[in-house]
Amino acid sequence: MENFEHKFREIYFYIGAFGITQKPLYPWDMETASEVDKLEFKIQVNKGFRIGQSLILEEILKLYYDKKQFKLEFRQARKVKDEIQKRLITNASKLVEHRIKILRHLVDFIAWQMLGHQYFKARRFHSGDKSRPDLLETNLESVIEVVNYFHRKDPINFALITDLTTFIDVGDLLVSSEKSLTIVECKSGSVQGQVDALINELGKDNWKVVVENLVKVKGKKRAGDMLKQASRTLNQMDKGTRITTFLNKEEGKDTFTNSQVNIYESKIPLQNYYEKLIESFTESIVSGYSLNVIENIVFYTVIRNVSANEGYKIFTGLLDGLEIRSQNIDYLHQLDIPIKAPLFVKPFSKEIMIELLTGRIKLFLAIDLDGLIQMFNERGIQARWMSRKETNKYLDSKPQYIPYMNNHQGILITINKHEIVLGSQFLTKILLDNITPSSFIDQYKSYHGEPIRKSSDE
Repeated sequence: MENFEHKFREIYFYIGAFGITQKPLYPWDMETASEVDKLEFKIQVNKGFRIGQSLILEEILKLYYDKKQFKLEFRQARKVKDEIQKRLITNASKLVEHRIKILRHLVDFIAWQMLGHQYFKARRFHSGDKSRPDLLETNLESVIEVVNYFHRKDPINFALITDLTTFIDVGDLLVSSEKSLTIVECKSGSVQGQVDALINELGKDNWKVVVENLVKVKGKKRAGDMLKQASRTLNQMDKGTRITTFLNKEEGKDTFTNSQVNIYESKIPLQNYYEKLIESFTESIVSGYSLNVIENIVFYTVIRNVSANEGYKIFTGLLDGLEIRSQNIDYLHQLDIPIKAPLFVKPFSKEIMIELLTGRIKLFLAIDLDGLIQMFNERGIQARWMSRKETNKYLDSKPQYIPYMNNHQGILITINKHEIVLGSQFLTKILLDNITPSSFIDQYKSYHGEPIRKSSDE
């Protein structure tokens, strides 16, 4: 663990601090900084990203090889019915998986910086599928060659390998250049070369003749497979074009649904309870734990030097005494959520982050759902629990997004006679992004009550 912590610190420095140490330029300096200074700053930031990504890639590939080896060893232990060895391998595998999640989270930190910490941009990259590719089964070697090409081409370029992230499902690379972000597909292999040539031929006027000749040469089955691959390739190219346009113009259609995306902004600033959490982290150093509540709706505890299971039992035991209808969460659950601001953008010290990630301190949170509904109503938004019958009817309508449900019941809110069934995003915002409940509700009201369209030139 010590070696991994050392590597984490090194990576974190390169992707979070290297640029500003090489070219000190802070957010409040940007308006008065010269174009030359801004350019040099971006070069240094992207240089740090390059080094950090290389270190992450080196570490994560080792872990994937370990993961592969553990699978083989577990099969052997199961074959000889060695229960002790099976438990040891299982525990070692869990540690490997946890470290892979941390490294992917670090890559997400790079991606969020590239996207300006803007959720509406990050959302366009994610298909909804949480599974991530096995890096040992991808065209990684070809991708790295293209990465090196972009990095040699211009010192300001940075090519992010999308398979390293938890949420980018479009393209092989997200390339940051001086003025833009671009999605890049890295094609490899002789078969893909034939498919690319086929696409070029199909683009001509005699596409029917091209298909007929393909069937004659390749046979019906092989021709069919090539046409399907051509269709997938064109689909990926279309998505890449769509999202590149959206990133640079901040308007356009959604990458996956092809529906028009309307971007709204709120003039109400978000309020966070980071300071309370930091106080609790400090308090727990002496006492071993800390309890606190935010606006009588969010309850949380910081506990040191206990296992995750033991800490969660202690926390839920405390909640039982409150007799509230709640949703509970482990703060590190954010490592499993693709579309959210990474842990590393929060104003916690590096030491706190390391203690959280290594499990030396645990943070558990819960939200009083009845209390949240009451606050919605008190702040001018009608809110209530849906009956199970209403919830099932809503689910039968096959909504685009799955609603949040507790005990098979959703939460319905009404703004300006417009009914909305809450998704689970409110849990992420309040419990993991640490936005105060009142601030979340007021901004929600501003978005859905009197929305302000975001200007494309901002």
